[in-house]
Amino acid sequence: MHIAGHLIYLFAQCLESVGSLFRFSAGLLNGFLPVFLTPARLTQLTQKCYRKTYTEEFSARILTFDEQHLTPWETDILGRYNIRSGRMLVLGAGSGRETIAIARRGLEVIGVESNDMAVRTASSLAKHLGARAHFHHADFLHLPYGPASFDYVLLSSTMYSAIPGMSLRQAWLNNLLRLLLPTSLVILSFETRQAPRSRLGMLRIRLNQILAKLPGANSAYQIGDNCTDGHFLHEFQDEEDIRRELVGTGLVIMELNWPRGFAILTHPLRTPETIAIPARKLVARSQ
Repeated sequence: MHIAGHLIYLFAQCLESVGSLFRFSAGLLNGFLPVFLTPARLTQLTQKCYRKTYTEEFSARILTFDEQHLTPWETDILGRYNIRSGRMLVLGAGSGRETIAIARRGLEVIGVESNDMAVRTASSLAKHLGARAHFHHADFLHLPYGPASFDYVLLSSTMYSAIPGMSLRQAWLNNLLRLLLPTSLVILSFETRQAPRSRLGMLRIRLNQILAKLPGANSAYQIGDNCTDGHFLHEFQDEEDIRRELVGTGLVIMELNWPRGFAILTHPLRTPETIAIPARKLVARSQ
């Protein structure tokens, strides 16, 4: 029996090694996807990734939560910018963490999410907790709201970095101007490069830069683009990297915190004389 046990152990170790090799290979190949796939296809993969996450079982677990908490940096911003009332749009609302927590502070909050299961889960949770939060299932590129509808916009979690391509991110932020009051604030978080790259990681980047120049490749590829487990994310390389990109959106940077990975933007027409302008009513109905 001792010999049999030892053989089983060795066989299990072999399988584990093979599995690790396959996982490593899959991760390496996924790193080339931002070069070979278009931004639209990368977005579809990310949406597919979330469809796997937001299941009936996930929804059942979320509905057992009694509280929804903000992260320290989100709490800090709400306090420092005196965000206590008004209308806020939360993009990439997921299961409602930020939307519900902010609504319970007294704001009227609309959470937008492209995953229908997440919208239903968040709506049920808000009702359960008695929060004045509403959730809409909508395409982020075609938001169904009228001009000057919101005082604040929050791009939750890693949503900004999940948009593939600098030009698409910039155009998307610029399009938000239509929804904003001149006194509005846009709050967004972004992914930053944390660890030094390995030699293999540097080699992959060099290969991607070469492949991106080939006919039919994704010309929007940038250093920092990656696709892990089917989820696209862009990691900004340094503070100047994200600053240059945000300057090109047409919005004004009020605050950029690289260590904590967030930025506060405002309308280019923000002046002391515009502070009293009221928001117009929302045109989309709550679900």
